[in-house]
Amino acid sequence: MLTEKNKKTEPQAESQQISSFKRYFWIGAIFLVIMAIGIAIFFWYFMQKPVSSVAHVVEAPVVEDKKAVFERFEGKYFSFRHGGDYAVKNHQEEPDANKVILETAFLSSSETNSKKIAMTVENLSGRKMADSANYNLRKVYADKYLEEKFFAGEIAGVAFTATKSDIFEKVIFIPRENYLAEIALTGPLAADGSMEKELEDIVKSIQWKK
Repeated sequence: MLTEKNKKTEPQAESQQISSFKRYFWIGAIFLVIMAIGIAIFFWYFMQKPVSSVAHVVEAPVVEDKKAVFERFEGKYFSFRHGGDYAVKNHQEEPDANKVILETAFLSSSETNSKKIAMTVENLSGRKMADSANYNLRKVYADKYLEEKFFAGEIAGVAFTATKSDIFEKVIFIPRENYLAEIALTGPLAADGSMEKELEDIVKSIQWKK
């Protein structure tokens, strides 16, 4: 049986428990709010800082300035400049007993493209360019060779270009007084016109000796 004193202390204890709970609740709530504010300030400060990273300096590779190397073929009647990758495979002076063919030379490229330069000098004394067998061979087969006038620097002649071949083939006939020079270039077909340009440069560099 509860005494009058006990009846008075029970509400007081219950009130004290509720008050203590509220105090701890508010302390916890304030702590959480402070943490939230601190986290928000931290992220705000972090976002305001510029992004920094370690810069790695990558040096560009040094590209060597490879200039084209040229050499000069020195024939008995004339010389001409050609790429340094060519080597003389055959060179004969006056190989023809009748002295119609005065000089021949054959140069081949050491590269895998198998380019070749052929040079011939014919004697035109008492003859015309139309008397040359090499000239007529291409003149007759007009369906296989395109004939056109050729000019390169101070050099003028007649050019024949193969039109029905799976390789590039072009020969230039250059008459000069009693001589007929023939320069032919063969090699792979090139859509960029590099073979045409190479042959033009070769002919343009011709220097006569006789």
